[in-house]
Amino acid sequence: KLHNPRFPRQPLISEIKRARRYGSPVSALFLDLDDFKCVNDEHGHLVGSHVLMEMAAVILSSVRDTDIVARYGGDEFVIILPETDAKHAAHVAERVRARIANHRFTGGRGLRLQLTASFGVAAFPEHAQSPQQLLARADAAMYEAKAARKDCVRIAAAAASNAHSENHPG
Repeated sequence: KLHNPRFPRQPLISEIKRARRYGSPVSALFLDLDDFKCVNDEHGHLVGSHVLMEMAAVILSSVRDTDIVARYGGDEFVIILPETDAKHAAHVAERVRARIANHRFTGGRGLRLQLTASFGVAAFPEHAQSPQQLLARADAAMYEAKAARKDCVRIAAAAASNAHSENHPG
């Protein structure tokens, strides 16, 4: 039920055009599963694939019908939140993060795997002026979450202070 990695580009372009026209925000969440390689290494790729399907269901059940969820890469997902500013997007990210952490994944084999995810949040126009920038800033914030402690949410630094804040979080 997820969109493929190329899909988020066009809806994101459309959402940013709409946000510019109406002066509303749009946010992107970038999430990466923490230590997902261990699932594949310990249980095999079939279990890993099933866990990713379960993950999609957890994410989809945690967002609005109008939000766009796409698998971006191996164990990375993007969530586009129309008409949502960074503060509210961070609340959504925290809700999804908590649901993932509290879910027991079966892998299609009755397992009870506990997984976590790291989240990056960025919003237009606060953090980015283009779809590419928005995804890049959300991705960079996700890497900050990974570096910090994993299983957490990080918001991108404001666009006006990019040069200083990106390398000096705080």
